[in-house]
Amino acid sequence: MQKNDFNLLTGNLNINNEKLIEIALETGFIKRKRLLCPLNFLSAVCTESAIGTASYNDIAARIDADSGLCVSRQAIWKKVTMKR
Repeated sequence: MQKNDFNLLTGNLNINNEKLIEIALETGFIKRKRLLCPLNFLSAVCTESAIGTASYNDIAARIDADSGLCVSRQAIWKKVTMKR
């Protein structure tokens, strides 16, 4: 799945980046707007999951390839790990 395909799919489902940011803020996924937007994160997770097992490194590399935003695997780990 390419990023353009993912954007087309989310567009057909009436899901846009602004709506995802709103949901992310409400749920605590993000506390403020950052460089890594929820749409890029979701696209990378879905793409890597479709390929096979998605590691934090794979997701970070996909975000870098798709958006040019360099994120670390530790940053991805922080996003998916529930704070206790």
